[in-house]
Amino acid sequence: MTGVIEAAAEAYSRRAAFYRVEYDERRDIGFFLSLIEAGKTDVLEVPCGAGRLTVHLARKARHVTAVDLEPTMVRSLESFVQAEGLSDKVTARAGDMTSLCLPRPVDLVIVPSEALQLLPKPAGRTALATLMDQLKPGGCMVIDLALFTGPTAGTPDYFDPATEGSRWCPQWVRPLPDGGTLGRSVRFRRESDCCVFDFSYEITGKPGTPTARFCEEMVLFHYGAEWFLQNLPQSVATLSFRSGYDGTGPALAGQRLIVTLHKSVE
Repeated sequence: MTGVIEAAAEAYSRRAAFYRVEYDERRDIGFFLSLIEAGKTDVLEVPCGAGRLTVHLARKARHVTAVDLEPTMVRSLESFVQAEGLSDKVTARAGDMTSLCLPRPVDLVIVPSEALQLLPKPAGRTALATLMDQLKPGGCMVIDLALFTGPTAGTPDYFDPATEGSRWCPQWVRPLPDGGTLGRSVRFRRESDCCVFDFSYEITGKPGTPTARFCEEMVLFHYGAEWFLQNLPQSVATLSFRSGYDGTGPALAGQRLIVTLHKSVE
């Protein structure tokens, strides 16, 4: 279990410097903000990445504890939070969602954008129980999953059924803050219990600087409603599913699965 978790963290270390450029997802922000009572909700976001979602949560919540397994990502988040003037609203720390223990429980736990799927299911079961322990009685945990089903591309942005196979498929080129550019290509393959995504990056700097190229692998395990029903911690009072951020459509028929768990008040 530990080896898989460490491998996932290592894959993100090199991406921390440009992660907010690469991971420019915004569709989930309004949904997560709707779960927060302004100035009153204490939030745990895990993993937090480089702060893409964290800064939005911090502007509305009373406080956000932002946790990521990769220390380089945490340092990037801290710089971002400071630049946004939100240092007093955010506590950033390196930590593992399978063994996390906060000094004080929170009202809301957010596990965003396929994050639980980085873990094989035995570790996922441990993480689920561990994160429920971080909630106050009556608190809520929300887990955002991709199902990788159907023909539709873009949910998440690196998933496109047309990229399945051995051929690299260019996705985009985006500007970097230093004037360079970041380009990404992707390919993926399906296995019985997971999808394996390969990313190829090309970073160009200012004129006269060399171009950097490297590849990373990301393994995302399949989680569905049945798994949650079979692995609920005893502290869970209610469990519900929705198909996306806007809540429209059949609960188990979309490209995404949003899982909400409420902790017992006892």
